[in-house]
Amino acid sequence: MRGIRRLRSYYRRASLLAGEIRLLSNWRQLRHMARRAIAGETIPEPPVICFRSGLRINMVPASHAGWDFLFEEIFLSKCYQPTADFIPKPGWTVVDLGANMGFFSCQVSAAAPDVRIVAVEPLPLYQETFRKNIQDNKIANATLVAGAICGEVTQTVPLTVWYATSGELKTGEVPQDAARVETVTAKGYTLAEVFEIGNVVNCDLLKVDIEGAEFSLFEKIPASLWKRIARVVMEVHPDRENPASRIVQILEQNDFRTHLSAEASAGIGLLWAIRK
Repeated sequence: MRGIRRLRSYYRRASLLAGEIRLLSNWRQLRHMARRAIAGETIPEPPVICFRSGLRINMVPASHAGWDFLFEEIFLSKCYQPTADFIPKPGWTVVDLGANMGFFSCQVSAAAPDVRIVAVEPLPLYQETFRKNIQDNKIANATLVAGAICGEVTQTVPLTVWYATSGELKTGEVPQDAARVETVTAKGYTLAEVFEIGNVVNCDLLKVDIEGAEFSLFEKIPASLWKRIARVVMEVHPDRENPASRIVQILEQNDFRTHLSAEASAGIGLLWAIRK
């Protein structure tokens, strides 16, 4: 078993390197800076991932050590394109809940330049980086809703963020070795409000990565709004009170065919659904 795990780890590292060489013009620089950051050096300037295609993705400061995580997940594994049905087509409207720095929105725009993007991101530092990525890549058909997605109309949404020892801002489950933990507040928007702000008549693809808030969100989406959504692809964050099957049930009740990855059955994993 240990030998199999070692072999899988080697294969993953080799695949990642091959993908970096194939897609990126500055992969050597990024790897060099990552080694410096992992060794404990503080690097003030944030990474910029330069693609051979001309796409440029800026990241938040102090994120050299983990620059490759989102690159691998979105550009190599293409986790949000689990089947051909989810590859963006010209004219699609994509709603990106939990847009982060804009990796997925940039990948979508590069795949089909005239796709409309409506993105939601609550954290100011990620919002700033998202806007820079949209501007640097001349993506004209993207709208950023600066706030947090929520199930009910509300004024603000409290969010927990933490910082790595390098100073990098992080979200999600807080590890024991977090250097600092903060609670911030963001203006809350329902999905109906997001559709209204972005002039979304029909959503061809709803991408969701909101760190466990998907349960309270999905329960509050009215059936009339579900009917305007053709596809859903999302990261599910189940716990004892909120099993992944709960999300599956909501989607199937609203006339979607669903597929739950094996990882999502036991922990964080992917779920995708398409309207029947």
